[in-house]
Amino acid sequence: MKNIIIICMMLFSVIVFAEDNPSIRIRPASIIFTEAKQHQQLQQILLIKNAGNGMLNITLRSSCECLKITPATSTISPGNVQEIIVKLDTRDYIGKITEYVFIDSNDPMNPHVTVAVESKISGHSKSLDTYKMPHTNKGVPVYITIFSTPNCKYCQGLKSRIIPKIGKKYKANIKIKEYFANKPEVYEQLLLLEKKVGIKSTEFPVLFVGEHMLGGKKQINLQLENKIKQCISCGGCKWISIKEVSAVPVQERIDSIKIIPIIVAGLLDGINPCAFASAVFFLSYLVLIGHNRKKILISGIIFTTAVFLTYLLIGLGIIHVLWTLNFKPIRYLIAALTMALGVISLIDCWNIKHGKENMLIKLPSIYKAKIQKCIDYGIQKGYILSALILGFLISIFEFACTGQIYVPTLMYMAQIPQLRITAFNYLVLYNLMFIFPLAVIFWLGYNGIKSKAFLRLLQKHLTVIKFIIAIFFFGMGVLLLRQEIITN
Repeated sequence: MKNIIIICMMLFSVIVFAEDNPSIRIRPASIIFTEAKQHQQLQQILLIKNAGNGMLNITLRSSCECLKITPATSTISPGNVQEIIVKLDTRDYIGKITEYVFIDSNDPMNPHVTVAVESKISGHSKSLDTYKMPHTNKGVPVYITIFSTPNCKYCQGLKSRIIPKIGKKYKANIKIKEYFANKPEVYEQLLLLEKKVGIKSTEFPVLFVGEHMLGGKKQINLQLENKIKQCISCGGCKWISIKEVSAVPVQERIDSIKIIPIIVAGLLDGINPCAFASAVFFLSYLVLIGHNRKKILISGIIFTTAVFLTYLLIGLGIIHVLWTLNFKPIRYLIAALTMALGVISLIDCWNIKHGKENMLIKLPSIYKAKIQKCIDYGIQKGYILSALILGFLISIFEFACTGQIYVPTLMYMAQIPQLRITAFNYLVLYNLMFIFPLAVIFWLGYNGIKSKAFLRLLQKHLTVIKFIIAIFFFGMGVLLLRQEIITN
């Protein structure tokens, strides 16, 4: 019993602290200034909230010198909000412009966020003196890589005037490649390159002469010519090594510990006495009417598949309702009921331990009767069709009991905005865990294990199962309450 208590306390800790990570929330998602005149200074506040449970560290940088950000770094405590002042200097712009604020953080789900800054500027444009790069293969090869953004005026000047003039002056064969860092996969590649050279620029554009990095207008103006001269004196330089990076969806960065409550919940629901007993009951009927091993296996596969699909559809329906209502009292009510179920499960555990068979959390007698009636009727209709129909009907009737674990887990998923993108994947994961014990039962039945052996196993470990489920309810209840309080 001592070992069981230790395991349960570890389970409780895993559930409760599964969300001990920072979580970044940004308002607004993009900054759109009203139409302004050239040379006007525009300003707006960007709010960054830590909706997680760990300390949030953020670093911000802008896509051009015209965009000033204050502060550029900050550490935000759980539940707190940091105001970021964003100022746009419009003196060098005309027409519609789009710049970017790049935010790096230690949020495992959103380590890199890009906020677009847009405006429309009226005024008179200036013509730029341009100098096209000579099309020649003569001269020492110098390869320059630029990370910029599409509307970077300074970058246009770099490519059309500054670099070509330096190339002409030193008779170098300069080649330029440009990448737009507002694309997530390009920005990630830039971060890798900065890590490789051991320097992180706080300003854009970021330029590489070979593998020598320069960041921001000021540093580029001061050092670019010298870097090109050094490159020429060494006989030229190659492109900095850039690996092809495909766009990585944000949801794929989710820290694995965040899905532990979902996996644990699915497995516990699968060994829930309600689900376990009904599956064993169905298996015993298959054996009783003389089905051979092949038919038992096929019936088990179809029955398990029907249960999986039914629970998946139920979950999709419930989580959609939770998202649609988004009603705070309902969320608190579910959290409170989850804690109450933990208390009731402990009472059941106590009663079973002392020889009392009357459990408070169990499948109501009326539903047990309906399940038995469905099996009696369906078993006569052909084993394939009956397994399919019974899997669906038994899942519906069992939900009165198994839903006590399923619903709080769905509430947990609904409280995490990032999981909305991948809700279906997590529902599939939950239900795969749920049917795993069911599949094991039918597999063992196929190999000759009698249904009575399953029932004896269930009865022997019923106290432990109830105790573990109680710990789960307490852990999930605390997790739901804490997530709700911090998010708001």
